[in-house]
Amino acid sequence: MTRKSRLIAILLLPLFAQAALAGNEKTCRISQPDGPTKNEVTKRWDDDHKYDLFVRANGTRKDVTYRGDIVRISTVDTASLARDISSPRTDIAALTLDARLVIWDTAISFDTVNLNIVANELIVNEGAALRLSQPNGSKVKISVKKATFSPGLRRFLNFFAADASGPEFFRVFADQAYIGAKAITQDDLVSFFRRSTLDGIDPDVTISNLPLSAKLGKLATLDLKASLLNSLWTGIFQREDCSNACD
Repeated sequence: MTRKSRLIAILLLPLFAQAALAGNEKTCRISQPDGPTKNEVTKRWDDDHKYDLFVRANGTRKDVTYRGDIVRISTVDTASLARDISSPRTDIAALTLDARLVIWDTAISFDTVNLNIVANELIVNEGAALRLSQPNGSKVKISVKKATFSPGLRRFLNFFAADASGPEFFRVFADQAYIGAKAITQDDLVSFFRRSTLDGIDPDVTISNLPLSAKLGKLATLDLKASLLNSLWTGIFQREDCSNACD
């Protein structure tokens, strides 16, 4: 081989090597595990019923706050609140439910209580009820963007509203309200609440004068913003052992 031939061979060697490698090249693919689908992520989100429970002393009673993404009032998630009217909670002065979504499934009973619900959405299912053995002195305030009540609800407000004190007793503020899938007006909602109390079984009670009120629309939920701020600054809550009294 002449000097010139050897020089050409040296110059062409990288090209031969590259061609050889290309001929033996194997496709390499990195296997990636499949991630959760959109539906799976949504389900996990909707199944998250974990909440923070805050308790502070209020005289001889206590103020209790449930705060979480989803707060579900049920015999499973909030068992200590699920009581028959014959054995109401008598140790709670104020109960606050503060969540993106509040789902109300079962009856809860108190002698008297200051109940405050602050949420983007409230769903009240067929088995839900608020039972008060002593409505006088109680107050109920619901501030939500959307409220949906089951058409199958019976005696949702299981007490004699005529025994309550003043027009501020039971108030609801919402952007929108529904019974089932049907959108309802402010007057429809008030009528629904009045029919839900026990007062209808007393011939001496004028149902139209019961201390129940509702406001619907964007202006109504300006109050929601105030409630959200109030829920953040109600005070410094302290946790306590709730093994017997709370969930």
